[in-house]
Amino acid sequence: MDTISNLNVYGDIPAPASAIETIYENGFLFPSGVSLTDGSGVLLVHNEAFKWRPTKLGSDIEAKAITTGVLELGKEVWGLLDVVHPKPGIFSFDQQGVVDTNCS
Repeated sequence: MDTISNLNVYGDIPAPASAIETIYENGFLFPSGVSLTDGSGVLLVHNEAFKWRPTKLGSDIEAKAITTGVLELGKEVWGLLDVVHPKPGIFSFDQQGVVDTNCS
């Protein structure tokens, strides 16, 4: 009997549906086998994963994000969060890495 394997008390518990198993250069793989590889993002809400593409492929916003490393989005792309309750926390970081939870 292998005593190390007996210590794995979480071994039989399946991963949550929203867990990300693998991150690819162009997408994600979830434990359920669902794979997004078209460059879309994912919103994880209430243990569910939703495909999320806030900009069109090749748009100016996307080009700027690729160039600068900063993705600037308007309020209209956050519509899914209008129907989510309770609201998730929103965090931003300043240049010193300090978290600001009062951003709007």
